[in-house]
Amino acid sequence: MMIHIRVQDQTLFVESLHFTARLEGGMLVSLVDRDTGAEFCRSASTGFPLDLVYMNRESVGVELGCAPEVVAGDPTRPSARFLTVKSLSPGAARVVYAGNNTERELFIRLDQETGDLCIRPSGQSARRGLMAIRWNIPFVREAKLVLPSRNGIEVTADHDILPPLRSEWPSHWNAQLAIAEVGHAAAMVHCEDTTYKYKALNLLREDRVSTLGFESEQIAPLTDNRAAGGVEWRINTYRGGWQAAADRYRAWMENAYQLTKKRAQRPDWTQKISLAVSWASTNPQLLDGLARLHPPEETLIHLDHWRTDPYDINYPVYDPTPATRAYLEKARAMGFKVIPHFNYFGCCKGHPLYAAIQDWHLRDLIRNEPQGWFLPIDWAGLDAQMAADRARNQALGWVPPERAEKHPFYRLAYMHLGLARWRRELEDNLVAACDTLQAPGAFLDQTYHTWNSNPGVVENMTMVEGLHLLQEELAAIRPELVLAGECLTEISFQRQSFAQTHPWGWGDMQPVHVQAAHPICSYLWSGHTRHIGYIELEPWNPRLDVSIAIHSKMGVLPTLVARERTAVEADILRNDHPGMKQILDWARRERK
Repeated sequence: MMIHIRVQDQTLFVESLHFTARLEGGMLVSLVDRDTGAEFCRSASTGFPLDLVYMNRESVGVELGCAPEVVAGDPTRPSARFLTVKSLSPGAARVVYAGNNTERELFIRLDQETGDLCIRPSGQSARRGLMAIRWNIPFVREAKLVLPSRNGIEVTADHDILPPLRSEWPSHWNAQLAIAEVGHAAAMVHCEDTTYKYKALNLLREDRVSTLGFESEQIAPLTDNRAAGGVEWRINTYRGGWQAAADRYRAWMENAYQLTKKRAQRPDWTQKISLAVSWASTNPQLLDGLARLHPPEETLIHLDHWRTDPYDINYPVYDPTPATRAYLEKARAMGFKVIPHFNYFGCCKGHPLYAAIQDWHLRDLIRNEPQGWFLPIDWAGLDAQMAADRARNQALGWVPPERAEKHPFYRLAYMHLGLARWRRELEDNLVAACDTLQAPGAFLDQTYHTWNSNPGVVENMTMVEGLHLLQEELAAIRPELVLAGECLTEISFQRQSFAQTHPWGWGDMQPVHVQAAHPICSYLWSGHTRHIGYIELEPWNPRLDVSIAIHSKMGVLPTLVARERTAVEADILRNDHPGMKQILDWARRERK
């Protein structure tokens, strides 16, 4: 069958191997799967196919004053004078919106090998501060959207818990794809970019109908930027639902990221873990209690309080306490796998190193404010803010009472990973600590934080490239060292065997969040990296049943959050404790 693009007036008709499509101007208004007849897209009564997005997050559609005439009496459609649709060949076309102050373009082609419809948006603006160009696709009400965003969510017309949402790749849009499922067919929009270009996925919900916007985001600084583009999106349909579409992307990642080669370096024990323990202290009573409940050789322990300095203080100093050394020695003898907690880009401002590298402290895209793990202090209301901060952190279990008074003054600066000086300090200190403790792995906190910031490029690298290089350098230094992290992206997962997940609603999980959870991310990473739990999995947590339901649906490895209370209260680490029984039952179900 010949695949081709035909242009008639301002409409493009696409015939491909698995689908037919129609674009009115630049708007994809029809996408039909040939095998099933499933329709995925709709004609949008509002909106514009190509929005320009500025650094203050303002989006601009139709340029005012540039489309005084209308088509067929419809004021939402631009005039012919504003729009040019041109056939370039049977396999390519171009759509141009030309205004007085902006110009937007779609270069459209058919991939003759895969049958993908490939779309490359671009735009220019007389106004400075342009951040991205967004290509919008309106989906039919019947479509279920499966998004690898926030570790896996689904969007349907019959629930309305998700607000309008913009997710940056890779930090919150974890893989560069989106899937729409109708019946037993699926349509996937994805990108095959291996150069780590910044992107974003924009979800707009109106009357329970969804529009997805695919953004090509430009590297900071953006203050003087007036052009955006450079990313090509691919569209195709698949028989077999969302898994069939995800399988294609999994196969692409396997080849593009050389995953087989990377897995070959990992020790066998990573595949035998059946229970994760997060936020553990160095209390040896925890080891004794856990050993009675679950096989130690199948138990992974994330150790957060183990340094001579308090948690999140004085990074990048990673000196273990004598208690930690004894704890690791006992854990090894019992068969537990313990991974100490590090931070991949956190440097305390009071550390001498900060003075040498402060020029590479990350800054916000819009206000250019320094970024870090601290709340801006309102000096006029300081007492009230400190009290609220103490109460919040104690309630979440992040800061024990003896340290709560000091917490608001912690200053953890975020450093650019492109800077070799920073990577050298972190790598040397991390490896030295793991060698001293004979730890089999290391947990790298905040590794999903690879957002677009100022400075955008350091030593020819963005933050995404810097994280990738950090993990590759650690693999070169200690190939057998198992890495874990916080949340998973398609960059971080390449070298991480485990990572904490942040389900939608984390921090206040409710039954309504169960419906929004989806296993797309664990499916994409399966066989290579495993999600573990983050918070709200304490045995005494009143929302434990909801949290287990959400994590189970997302394909997360059964997890116990074991803060100090778990070790010191004798009745918790028992088979007959109600919360502990729920967690152990979860682990038993997953082991079968």
